[in-house]
Amino acid sequence: MKALPNFRRALGYIWPQKRRLAMMLIAVLGVTVFYAVSISSILPLLQVMFYQNETLPDWLYRSAAEHRLGAKIAVDVTVLEDGTQVGLQRGSASQPASSEPGIEIENVKIREETQAGPMQKAGVGKGDRIIAVNGQRGTHYDLLPVVAALPNEQPVNLLVVKARSDTVVPLQIVPKNAQLHSSLSLWVASKMPAGRDAKTRFRTLAWVIAGLLLVTTLGGICKFWHEYTVGVMVERGQLNLRRDVFSHVMQLPMSWFGQQQAGDTMSRVARDSSVVEMGMKILFEKMLSEPLKALGVLVVSLTLNWRLMVVVFLIMPAAGWVIWVLGNKIKRAQRRALHAWGQLLDLLDERIAGIKILKATHSERRESLRFFRRARTLFGQQVKIAKADAATSPLLEFVGALAVCTFVLYGGHLVFTGDMEAPAFFASMACLAGMLAPIRRIANVNNRLQSAESAGVRIFEILDLPCEKNVSGAVDLPALKHAIELRDVSFTYPGAERPAVQDVTLTIQAGETIAVVGPNGSGKTTLSNLLLRFLDPAKGQILIDGVDIRQATLRSLRTQMGLVTQDTVIFTDTIHGNIAYADPKAKRGRVEAAARAAHADDFIAKVHSEVGGREQVGYDAIVSNRTLSGGQKQRIAIARAVLNNPAILIFDEATSQVDADSEKKIQEALAELTRGRTTLIIAHRLSTVINADRIAVMDKGCIVAAGTHQQLLETCEQYRIFCNAQLQPA
Repeated sequence: MKALPNFRRALGYIWPQKRRLAMMLIAVLGVTVFYAVSISSILPLLQVMFYQNETLPDWLYRSAAEHRLGAKIAVDVTVLEDGTQVGLQRGSASQPASSEPGIEIENVKIREETQAGPMQKAGVGKGDRIIAVNGQRGTHYDLLPVVAALPNEQPVNLLVVKARSDTVVPLQIVPKNAQLHSSLSLWVASKMPAGRDAKTRFRTLAWVIAGLLLVTTLGGICKFWHEYTVGVMVERGQLNLRRDVFSHVMQLPMSWFGQQQAGDTMSRVARDSSVVEMGMKILFEKMLSEPLKALGVLVVSLTLNWRLMVVVFLIMPAAGWVIWVLGNKIKRAQRRALHAWGQLLDLLDERIAGIKILKATHSERRESLRFFRRARTLFGQQVKIAKADAATSPLLEFVGALAVCTFVLYGGHLVFTGDMEAPAFFASMACLAGMLAPIRRIANVNNRLQSAESAGVRIFEILDLPCEKNVSGAVDLPALKHAIELRDVSFTYPGAERPAVQDVTLTIQAGETIAVVGPNGSGKTTLSNLLLRFLDPAKGQILIDGVDIRQATLRSLRTQMGLVTQDTVIFTDTIHGNIAYADPKAKRGRVEAAARAAHADDFIAKVHSEVGGREQVGYDAIVSNRTLSGGQKQRIAIARAVLNNPAILIFDEATSQVDADSEKKIQEALAELTRGRTTLIIAHRLSTVINADRIAVMDKGCIVAAGTHQQLLETCEQYRIFCNAQLQPA
């Protein structure tokens, strides 16, 4: 099984942004190149500072010449005014040479080379001196550019002074092919100051510093563009991910909402997606750039001394083991922490919504203790994450220190034995630091990716849930013309002992008003949920004009129904927006007419709110679920249903919270609204149902009687008791 499957699914929201991905990769390459160049610039700086006679151009020429000859050349040679040379070999005092100037060979056995070089093959040894190249004579510094620029794969005639016999020997060699970067190095060397006096050497140092500043500036520009592109790319991906999660939640069946905690759902949409977002940013900002930066510096260090770096790599598996173990610990703790976050948000949402009950029962202290216990559970998991995070850096620091110590010991041995120049060693040290710094910065990356994986699991658990959808071959349901039929309909909630609705058979003619009454738990609301297809019957059928509603498209079914519930929901929006929720393009005239029909216009004119220092009044006032009274909210909900002008109206306890003064007006409005319209009224008040064409009495999920108010009073004892006990006329 591949690693981080859910996090990789979340990355599917990034891959479509191909243009930004390409720009990001270009920027990352720029960051890598300029970082490696800035680290490698330590070598020319050391060359300028350490050697008095060898200038930076001389060093570039010598490096190229050593590669072409496959031999080490003496460093920092002094050329006297009479042309005599004094060579300063590594680890030795000044040694005079013969009067004939030339390039002194220090060693023909190069540790980094696996095969003998051209000079070793020609029998040249330590201390021998090249005094002519293709007939051209000169000093050490005169001949270095000539050797560096030799053509590839062509024989070269040399005159070599043998150190032991002081005799001149003619030789012919075929130099090694020039390296890829040799042409650039030689061009740079030809453009730089070549003098060996203090003033010229200072100018050379200024050149190097200026180049370093330029490289740093260009690297900074690339870094800015990289991080900015990643930020835009990740935020766009998260925007689409959150949109899809929210859209999917809105399309889940009502049965899911009855089982799911709202706080946990909010946590998945908000916090879990933020954890995934952080993982994406770290992936594209650090997991791309930092390893590439380390790789770029590694390439430079390998050109200096590859054996030195191999010693470091032998210790690296320990770092990988540390990252793997701690990452797994964080993955488990993060998943538990996110679940705890969901429970905490759910508790917070419920207690704020029920603040009146909480205060009325003097439960503040008990609820504070409950909140603290939930928060402590979250705290425990976050402590585990913090512990693993805190342990990662010190453990990797120890592994890094072990690598550095091994590096220094082996590098010191090479310098002491003359197999490596001191500037090259210090440059390798800088490269090691340049590699360890990016590795240290990605020490906790795996931890963050494991956290993102845990969050991704919770997000895709929702996205993988089946949505409400139309059955294959579903048809658009035309507006009701004849009748709604319920035929032997039964439904049982999961885990319930008895059916909520059992063998219900009922016919509602088009234009008829049916009221359903009965005690709590008798199945009245379940009946309306079945009609809206919030639930599907386990047995039986619901037909509209002979069409089973399960064979109809959800849109065509629900658009011809208007619903007003007991638990009225008001959105944080203007009053106009709340009434026009089903038809956002509705003009003000229609909205005001709907409000008048619901007898809501009288209090709407008095509502005001203040937003941004500006007072809004009436239909433009911002309201929420907590700023209106129960009766006001229900009248807004009735106005919403009026505006929608549905063919079928369902009132589920819609007037239960309306005050006595408003009830009469609403009854008049309902009488006007339901005239000639198919209406299902679920109510406890006699005044609401008394004028219905028929009244159905439910008990224990069954319809026990149906008829007019008068008929039921005469024939149904349960209805008479119900009227006397609960629905006494005012």
